[in-house]
Amino acid sequence: MKVLTAIAMSATLVSSFTAPMEMSILT
Repeated sequence: MKVLTAIAMSATLVSSFTAPMEMSILT
């Protein structure tokens, strides 16, 4: 279960980090 939580945390970190980048690329 610890692996799942680690993957979930990394996924949220990646999404929160790439979201603004995609916005800046689109604009």
